[in-house]
Amino acid sequence: QEQASQASVRLDQLNTELTSQTAKKAEVDAKLQGLSAAPAEVEQCRQVPKAQLLRELADAGRALQSFQHVNRKAVEQYENFSEQLSDLRKRQEEIDMGETSIADALQKIDTQ
Repeated sequence: QEQASQASVRLDQLNTELTSQTAKKAEVDAKLQGLSAAPAEVEQCRQVPKAQLLRELADAGRALQSFQHVNRKAVEQYENFSEQLSDLRKRQEEIDMGETSIADALQKIDTQ
């Protein structure tokens, strides 16, 4: 009986870990997707005349000039803190799920 309850607790832990790792993989995949251009977009840009691409690049450069006054360090720090907050919230969810599985395991043990 004790081995069965230990196996049950271990199974719950492994399920929690699997869920968390799957979520992390999905997040990383989404970030990676955002970094790369889709093949359709690349092909579409190849069909656009070079002069038009250069004009769009110059327009984007001028638009970026309007943000020169922004403190880049502060923006980076904000992004880092936002990422840390997201990670902490995920850890909190994992801890809550672990707490629930432990409570369930204790309840099963008590009923036995």
